Amino acid sequence: MAEQPKPSLYQRFKARINAPYRRHHTSLLMGVLLFTFMFIFLSRQMFVTVPAGHGGVMWWRFFEGTVTNWHFHEGTKMIPPWDEVTLYDLRLQSVPFDVLALVSDGLVITVEVAVQFRVEPSTIGFLHQDVGPDYLQTLIIPQISSQIRNTVASVSAEAFYSQGRDLLQEAIEKASEDSLGLFGDGHGNDPSYIKLEQVLIRRVDLPDDVRTAIANKNVALHNAEQYDYLIEQERKETVRKIIEAIGIKAFQDIVSSGITDSYLRWKGIDATLSLAESNNAKMVIIGGGEDGLPVILGDWANDIDTSSSTDDAAPDTDTVPGDAANQTDDPIGSLMGTNDLQSIDKSVGQQFIEDLLESVNKLTNSTNDEVGTIADVVGNQLSDGGGSSPDSGR
Repeated sequence: MAEQPKPSLYQRFKARINAPYRRHHTSLLMGVLLFTFMFIFLSRQMFVTVPAGHGGVMWWRFFEGTVTNWHFHEGTKMIPPWDEVTLYDLRLQSVPFDVLALVSDGLVITVEVAVQFRVEPSTIGFLHQDVGPDYLQTLIIPQISSQIRNTVASVSAEAFYSQGRDLLQEAIEKASEDSLGLFGDGHGNDPSYIKLEQVLIRRVDLPDDVRTAIANKNVALHNAEQYDYLIEQERKETVRKIIEAIGIKAFQDIVSSGITDSYLRWKGIDATLSLAESNNAKMVIIGGGEDGLPVILGDWANDIDTSSSTDDAAPDTDTVPGDAANQTDDPIGSLMGTNDLQSIDKSVGQQFIEDLLESVNKLTNSTNDEVGTIADVVGNQLSDGGGSSPDSGR
Protein backbone atom coordinates (compact mmCIF):
# COMPACT_ATOMS: atom_id res chain seq x y z
CA MET A 1 0.00 0.00 0.00
CA ALA A 2 1.36 3.33 -1.03
CA GLU A 3 2.30 5.74 1.71
CA GLN A 4 0.20 8.99 1.72
CA PRO A 5 2.06 12.29 1.66
CA LYS A 6 2.25 14.22 4.88
CA PRO A 7 -0.09 17.31 5.02
CA SER A 8 1.52 20.64 4.66
CA LEU A 9 1.73 23.19 7.40
CA TYR A 10 -1.07 25.25 5.84
CA GLN A 11 -3.34 22.24 5.62
CA ARG A 12 -2.74 21.33 9.24
CA PHE A 13 -3.51 24.95 10.34
CA LYS A 14 -6.68 25.05 8.27
CA ALA A 15 -7.86 21.74 9.66
CA ARG A 16 -7.31 22.94 13.20
CA ILE A 17 -9.33 26.12 12.55
CA ASN A 18 -12.22 24.35 10.85
CA ALA A 19 -12.51 21.66 13.49
CA PRO A 20 -14.39 23.83 16.05
CA TYR A 21 -16.64 25.26 13.33
CA ARG A 22 -17.59 21.76 12.21
CA ARG A 23 -18.47 20.86 15.75
CA HIS A 24 -20.39 24.18 16.58
CA HIS A 25 -21.45 25.52 13.21
CA THR A 26 -25.12 25.56 14.21
CA SER A 27 -24.50 27.61 17.35
CA LEU A 28 -22.31 30.06 15.49
CA LEU A 29 -24.91 30.54 12.79
CA MET A 30 -27.61 31.26 15.36
CA GLY A 31 -25.35 33.79 17.10
CA VAL A 32 -24.68 35.70 13.89
CA LEU A 33 -28.36 35.83 13.06
CA LEU A 34 -29.23 37.02 16.55
CA PHE A 35 -26.58 39.76 16.44
CA THR A 36 -27.79 40.94 13.05
CA PHE A 37 -31.39 41.07 14.24
CA MET A 38 -30.44 43.02 17.38
CA PHE A 39 -28.36 45.47 15.36
CA ILE A 40 -31.22 46.16 13.00
CA PHE A 41 -33.72 46.44 15.84
CA LEU A 42 -31.59 48.83 17.90
CA SER A 43 -30.27 50.91 15.00
CA ARG A 44 -32.97 53.57 15.58
CA GLN A 45 -31.70 54.05 19.12
CA MET A 46 -28.05 53.85 18.18
CA PHE A 47 -28.01 56.25 15.21
CA VAL A 48 -29.39 59.76 15.65
CA THR A 49 -29.67 62.27 12.78
CA VAL A 50 -29.51 65.96 13.74
CA PRO A 51 -31.29 68.00 10.99
CA ALA A 52 -30.13 71.34 9.65
CA GLY A 53 -30.54 74.21 12.09
CA HIS A 54 -31.00 71.90 15.08
CA GLY A 55 -28.99 70.87 18.10
CA GLY A 56 -29.03 67.66 20.13
CA VAL A 57 -28.84 67.36 23.93
CA MET A 58 -27.23 64.12 25.20
CA TRP A 59 -28.59 62.25 28.19
CA TRP A 60 -26.42 59.51 29.73
CA ARG A 61 -28.39 56.80 31.50
CA PHE A 62 -25.53 55.39 33.60
CA PHE A 63 -23.38 58.50 34.01
CA GLU A 64 -24.00 62.22 34.81
CA GLY A 65 -27.37 62.43 33.04
CA THR A 66 -28.02 65.60 30.98
CA VAL A 67 -24.92 67.00 29.30
CA THR A 68 -24.96 70.82 29.63
CA ASN A 69 -21.47 71.82 28.48
CA TRP A 70 -21.78 70.61 24.88
CA HIS A 71 -24.37 69.46 22.38
CA PHE A 72 -24.56 67.56 19.11
CA HIS A 73 -24.36 69.57 15.89
CA GLU A 74 -25.85 68.71 12.51
CA GLY A 75 -25.21 65.25 11.10
CA THR A 76 -25.60 61.56 12.02
CA LYS A 77 -24.33 60.51 15.45
CA MET A 78 -23.91 57.05 17.02
CA ILE A 79 -24.77 56.59 20.69
CA PRO A 80 -25.37 53.65 22.99
CA PRO A 81 -28.90 52.33 22.60
CA TRP A 82 -29.73 52.92 26.26
CA ASP A 83 -28.93 56.66 26.07
CA GLU A 84 -31.12 59.41 24.57
CA VAL A 85 -30.69 62.53 22.41
CA THR A 86 -33.33 65.31 22.41
CA LEU A 87 -33.44 67.64 19.41
CA TYR A 88 -34.07 71.41 19.65
CA ASP A 89 -34.81 73.78 16.77
CA LEU A 90 -32.20 76.58 16.80
CA ARG A 91 -33.64 78.52 13.85
CA LEU A 92 -35.87 81.59 13.95
CA GLN A 93 -39.36 80.56 15.02
CA SER A 94 -42.66 82.44 14.83
CA VAL A 95 -45.56 81.35 17.00
CA PRO A 96 -49.01 83.04 16.78
CA PHE A 97 -51.49 82.95 19.66
CA ASP A 98 -54.39 84.99 21.06
CA VAL A 99 -54.53 86.83 24.38
CA LEU A 100 -57.66 88.08 26.17
CA ALA A 101 -56.84 91.40 27.86
CA LEU A 102 -58.69 94.12 29.76
CA VAL A 103 -57.99 97.71 28.65
CA SER A 104 -58.17 100.80 30.84
CA ASP A 105 -61.72 101.51 29.59
CA GLY A 106 -62.93 98.30 31.17
CA LEU A 107 -63.45 96.53 27.84
CA VAL A 108 -62.31 93.00 27.11
CA ILE A 109 -60.40 92.77 23.85
CA THR A 110 -58.67 89.98 21.98
CA VAL A 111 -55.10 90.64 20.92
CA GLU A 112 -53.63 88.36 18.29
CA VAL A 113 -49.84 88.41 18.53
CA ALA A 114 -46.96 86.62 16.84
CA VAL A 115 -43.76 85.96 18.79
CA GLN A 116 -40.48 85.59 16.91
CA PHE A 117 -37.65 84.03 18.92
CA ARG A 118 -34.56 81.83 18.82
CA VAL A 119 -33.25 79.21 21.24
CA GLU A 120 -29.74 80.03 22.46
CA PRO A 121 -27.46 77.15 21.34
CA SER A 122 -25.13 77.52 24.32
CA THR A 123 -27.97 77.03 26.83
CA ILE A 124 -30.06 74.27 25.28
CA GLY A 125 -28.63 71.82 27.83
CA PHE A 126 -29.89 73.97 30.71
CA LEU A 127 -33.17 74.59 28.85
CA HIS A 128 -33.65 70.83 28.53
CA GLN A 129 -32.74 70.28 32.16
CA ASP A 130 -34.82 73.13 33.67
CA VAL A 131 -37.80 73.52 31.32
CA GLY A 132 -37.91 70.69 28.82
CA PRO A 133 -38.87 70.37 25.17
CA ASP A 134 -42.31 71.91 25.80
CA TYR A 135 -40.75 75.29 26.58
CA LEU A 136 -43.20 77.09 24.27
CA GLN A 137 -46.26 76.31 26.39
CA THR A 138 -44.35 76.32 29.66
CA LEU A 139 -42.22 79.45 29.33
CA ILE A 140 -42.81 81.67 26.30
CA ILE A 141 -46.59 81.92 25.92
CA PRO A 142 -47.40 82.40 29.65
CA GLN A 143 -44.69 85.03 30.15
CA ILE A 144 -45.53 87.07 27.06
CA SER A 145 -49.29 86.80 27.68
CA SER A 146 -48.80 88.19 31.18
CA GLN A 147 -46.76 91.12 29.90
CA ILE A 148 -49.33 91.87 27.21
CA ARG A 149 -52.14 91.99 29.78
CA ASN A 150 -50.14 94.27 32.07
CA THR A 151 -49.24 96.65 29.24
CA VAL A 152 -52.68 96.73 27.61
CA ALA A 153 -54.33 97.48 30.96
CA SER A 154 -52.69 100.93 30.98
CA VAL A 155 -54.02 102.12 27.60
CA SER A 156 -57.44 102.73 26.11
CA ALA A 157 -59.10 100.84 23.30
CA GLU A 158 -58.82 103.84 21.01
CA ALA A 159 -55.02 103.76 21.30
CA PHE A 160 -54.96 100.68 19.09
CA TYR A 161 -56.39 102.81 16.25
CA SER A 162 -53.71 105.50 16.54
CA GLN A 163 -49.94 105.71 16.24
CA GLY A 164 -49.62 104.66 19.87
CA ARG A 165 -49.95 101.06 18.72
CA ASP A 166 -46.29 100.95 17.68
CA LEU A 167 -45.19 102.31 21.05
CA LEU A 168 -47.40 99.74 22.76
CA GLN A 169 -45.79 96.97 20.73
CA GLU A 170 -42.31 98.16 21.72
CA ALA A 171 -43.34 98.28 25.39
CA ILE A 172 -44.69 94.71 25.24
CA GLU A 173 -41.52 93.51 23.53
CA LYS A 174 -39.26 95.18 26.11
CA ALA A 175 -41.24 93.83 29.07
CA SER A 176 -41.35 90.32 27.59
CA GLU A 177 -37.62 90.33 26.92
CA ASP A 178 -36.90 91.35 30.50
CA SER A 179 -39.26 88.66 31.78
CA LEU A 180 -37.65 85.92 29.71
CA GLY A 181 -34.22 87.13 30.81
CA LEU A 182 -34.95 86.05 34.37
CA PHE A 183 -34.59 82.41 33.33
CA GLY A 184 -31.10 81.03 33.06
CA ASP A 185 -29.63 82.92 36.03
CA GLY A 186 -27.37 80.89 38.25
CA HIS A 187 -25.81 78.83 35.48
CA GLY A 188 -23.13 81.35 34.55
CA ASN A 189 -24.05 81.27 30.88
CA ASP A 190 -26.11 83.51 28.65
CA PRO A 191 -28.73 85.52 30.53
CA SER A 192 -31.65 83.80 28.82
CA TYR A 193 -32.56 80.48 27.29
CA ILE A 194 -34.61 82.30 24.66
CA LYS A 195 -33.53 85.24 22.50
CA LEU A 196 -36.67 87.26 21.78
CA GLU A 197 -36.60 88.90 18.35
CA GLN A 198 -40.02 90.60 18.04
CA VAL A 199 -43.52 90.61 19.47
CA LEU A 200 -45.88 91.60 16.66
CA ILE A 201 -49.47 92.73 17.23
CA ARG A 202 -51.27 91.20 14.28
CA ARG A 203 -54.86 92.09 15.11
CA VAL A 204 -56.99 93.62 17.85
CA ASP A 205 -60.63 92.56 18.13
CA LEU A 206 -62.88 95.07 19.89
CA PRO A 207 -66.60 94.73 20.60
CA ASP A 208 -68.69 95.63 17.57
CA ASP A 209 -70.41 98.61 19.20
CA VAL A 210 -67.10 100.04 20.41
CA ARG A 211 -65.50 99.61 16.99
CA THR A 212 -68.47 101.35 15.36
CA ALA A 213 -68.36 104.23 17.86
CA ILE A 214 -64.64 104.79 17.29
CA ALA A 215 -65.10 104.68 13.52
CA ASN A 216 -67.95 107.22 13.69
CA LYS A 217 -65.85 109.49 15.88
CA ASN A 218 -62.98 109.42 13.41
CA VAL A 219 -65.37 110.15 10.52
CA ALA A 220 -66.84 113.12 12.40
CA LEU A 221 -63.35 114.41 13.18
CA HIS A 222 -62.32 114.26 9.53
CA ASN A 223 -65.56 115.94 8.47
CA ALA A 224 -64.88 118.79 10.89
CA GLU A 225 -61.39 119.19 9.45
CA GLN A 226 -62.90 119.20 5.96
CA TYR A 227 -65.32 121.99 6.92
CA ASP A 228 -62.45 124.03 8.35
CA TYR A 229 -60.60 123.60 5.08
CA LEU A 230 -63.66 124.65 3.07
CA ILE A 231 -64.15 127.74 5.24
CA GLU A 232 -60.50 128.70 4.79
CA GLN A 233 -60.80 128.12 1.05
CA GLU A 234 -63.89 130.32 0.79
CA ARG A 235 -62.23 133.03 2.86
CA LYS A 236 -59.25 133.13 0.53
CA GLU A 237 -61.59 133.06 -2.48
CA THR A 238 -63.42 136.10 -1.06
CA VAL A 239 -60.17 138.01 -0.68
CA ARG A 240 -59.16 137.00 -4.21
CA LYS A 241 -62.42 138.27 -5.69
CA ILE A 242 -62.07 141.59 -3.83
CA ILE A 243 -58.56 142.07 -5.22
CA GLU A 244 -59.80 141.10 -8.70
CA ALA A 245 -62.67 143.61 -8.46
CA ILE A 246 -60.24 146.35 -7.39
CA GLY A 247 -58.02 145.57 -10.38
CA ILE A 248 -60.99 145.64 -12.77
CA LYS A 249 -62.12 148.99 -11.36
CA ALA A 250 -58.64 150.48 -11.71
CA PHE A 251 -58.43 149.20 -15.30
CA GLN A 252 -61.82 150.71 -16.17
CA ASP A 253 -60.83 154.05 -14.66
CA ILE A 254 -57.63 154.16 -16.68
CA VAL A 255 -59.33 153.13 -19.94
CA SER A 256 -62.34 155.42 -19.54
CA SER A 257 -60.12 158.43 -18.93
CA GLY A 258 -58.38 157.88 -22.28
CA ILE A 259 -61.51 157.57 -24.51
CA THR A 260 -62.04 161.07 -26.02
CA ASP A 261 -63.81 162.47 -29.10
CA SER A 262 -60.52 162.77 -30.94
CA TYR A 263 -59.65 159.13 -30.14
CA LEU A 264 -63.03 157.93 -31.44
CA ARG A 265 -62.64 159.96 -34.66
CA TRP A 266 -59.18 158.56 -35.19
CA LYS A 267 -60.49 154.99 -34.71
CA GLY A 268 -63.24 155.76 -37.25
CA ILE A 269 -60.71 156.95 -39.82
CA ASP A 270 -58.57 153.88 -39.15
CA ALA A 271 -61.60 151.61 -39.64
CA THR A 272 -62.40 153.38 -42.95
CA LEU A 273 -58.84 152.80 -44.20
CA SER A 274 -59.00 149.14 -43.20
CA LEU A 275 -62.26 148.69 -45.10
CA ALA A 276 -60.81 150.41 -48.17
CA GLU A 277 -57.70 148.20 -48.22
CA SER A 278 -59.70 144.96 -47.92
CA ASN A 279 -59.89 142.74 -51.06
CA ASN A 280 -63.42 141.59 -50.31
CA ALA A 281 -66.45 143.03 -52.09
CA LYS A 282 -67.95 145.80 -49.98
CA MET A 283 -70.05 148.93 -50.04
CA VAL A 284 -69.22 151.72 -47.58
CA ILE A 285 -71.52 154.73 -47.13
CA ILE A 286 -69.51 157.73 -45.88
CA GLY A 287 -70.91 160.91 -44.46
CA GLY A 288 -73.56 159.52 -42.17
CA GLY A 289 -72.60 161.91 -39.36
CA GLU A 290 -71.32 165.41 -39.01
CA ASP A 291 -67.73 164.14 -39.04
CA GLY A 292 -68.20 162.15 -42.23
CA LEU A 293 -67.47 158.77 -40.62
CA PRO A 294 -68.70 155.51 -42.17
CA VAL A 295 -72.31 154.58 -41.46
CA ILE A 296 -71.14 151.20 -40.07
CA LEU A 297 -69.86 153.04 -37.02
CA GLY A 298 -73.26 154.63 -36.38
CA ASP A 299 -73.74 157.88 -34.46
CA TRP A 300 -71.96 156.63 -31.32
CA ALA A 301 -69.81 159.72 -31.02
CA ASN A 302 -72.83 161.99 -31.59
CA ASP A 303 -74.82 159.99 -29.00
CA ILE A 304 -72.00 160.45 -26.53
CA ASP A 305 -71.94 164.19 -27.16
CA THR A 306 -75.73 164.45 -26.88
CA SER A 307 -75.79 162.43 -23.63
CA SER A 308 -72.96 164.48 -22.18
CA SER A 309 -74.66 167.78 -23.05
CA THR A 310 -77.92 166.58 -21.49
CA ASP A 311 -76.26 165.47 -18.23
CA ASP A 312 -74.25 168.67 -17.99
CA ALA A 313 -77.04 171.17 -18.61
CA ALA A 314 -75.73 173.30 -15.72
CA PRO A 315 -71.96 172.81 -15.91
CA ASP A 316 -69.61 173.90 -13.22
CA THR A 317 -67.75 177.15 -13.87
CA ASP A 318 -64.47 175.35 -13.12
CA THR A 319 -64.98 172.75 -15.84
CA VAL A 320 -62.34 172.84 -18.52
CA PRO A 321 -63.75 173.14 -22.07
CA GLY A 322 -63.68 169.85 -23.94
CA ASP A 323 -64.38 167.71 -20.84
CA ALA A 324 -68.02 167.20 -21.69
CA ALA A 325 -67.15 164.29 -23.98
CA ASN A 326 -65.52 162.45 -21.10
CA GLN A 327 -68.48 162.75 -18.73
CA THR A 328 -70.47 159.90 -20.30
CA ASP A 329 -72.51 157.14 -18.80
CA ASP A 330 -70.23 154.35 -17.59
CA PRO A 331 -72.00 150.95 -17.71
CA ILE A 332 -69.48 149.43 -15.27
CA GLY A 333 -69.97 152.35 -12.96
CA SER A 334 -73.73 151.87 -13.14
CA LEU A 335 -73.31 148.26 -12.02
CA MET A 336 -71.24 149.38 -9.04
CA GLY A 337 -73.77 152.01 -7.95
CA THR A 338 -72.41 155.21 -9.59
CA ASN A 339 -72.78 156.75 -13.05
CA ASP A 340 -69.40 158.45 -13.12
CA LEU A 341 -66.38 156.59 -11.69
CA GLN A 342 -64.19 159.60 -12.44
CA SER A 343 -66.12 161.70 -9.93
CA ILE A 344 -65.14 159.41 -6.98
CA ASP A 345 -62.59 161.14 -4.82
CA LYS A 346 -59.42 159.19 -4.10
CA SER A 347 -59.80 159.33 -0.33
CA VAL A 348 -63.49 158.38 -0.51
CA GLY A 349 -62.74 155.37 -2.77
CA GLN A 350 -59.93 154.16 -0.57
CA GLN A 351 -62.09 154.54 2.56
CA PHE A 352 -64.85 152.55 0.85
CA ILE A 353 -62.46 149.71 0.03
CA GLU A 354 -60.99 149.68 3.53
CA ASP A 355 -64.49 149.51 5.06
CA LEU A 356 -65.35 146.66 2.71
CA LEU A 357 -62.19 144.76 3.65
CA GLU A 358 -62.93 145.29 7.34
CA SER A 359 -66.38 143.75 6.89
CA VAL A 360 -64.90 140.79 5.01
CA ASN A 361 -62.34 140.37 7.77
CA LYS A 362 -65.06 140.12 10.41
CA LEU A 363 -67.01 137.58 8.37
CA THR A 364 -64.07 135.35 7.45
CA ASN A 365 -61.87 135.77 10.54
CA SER A 366 -58.92 136.90 8.43
CA THR A 367 -55.88 138.22 10.21
CA ASN A 368 -54.91 141.89 10.50
CA ASP A 369 -51.77 141.26 8.47
CA GLU A 370 -53.77 140.03 5.48
CA VAL A 371 -56.17 142.99 5.72
CA GLY A 372 -53.24 145.40 5.90
CA THR A 373 -51.63 143.80 2.88
CA ILE A 374 -54.84 144.05 0.83
CA ALA A 375 -55.36 147.66 1.96
CA ASP A 376 -51.84 148.52 0.80
CA VAL A 377 -52.53 146.93 -2.58
CA VAL A 378 -55.78 148.91 -2.87
CA GLY A 379 -54.01 152.16 -1.97
CA ASN A 380 -51.29 151.55 -4.52
CA GLN A 381 -53.79 150.77 -7.26
CA LEU A 382 -55.81 153.88 -6.47
CA SER A 383 -52.63 155.97 -6.41
CA ASP A 384 -51.47 154.55 -9.76
CA GLY A 385 -54.59 155.50 -11.66
CA GLY A 386 -57.75 154.33 -9.96
CA GLY A 387 -58.37 157.72 -8.29
CA SER A 388 -56.81 160.09 -10.84
CA SER A 389 -58.80 162.96 -12.28
CA PRO A 390 -60.23 162.85 -15.80
CA ASP A 391 -57.69 165.40 -17.02
CA SER A 392 -54.75 163.28 -15.91
CA GLY A 393 -55.28 160.78 -18.74
CA ARG A 394 -55.00 163.41 -21.48
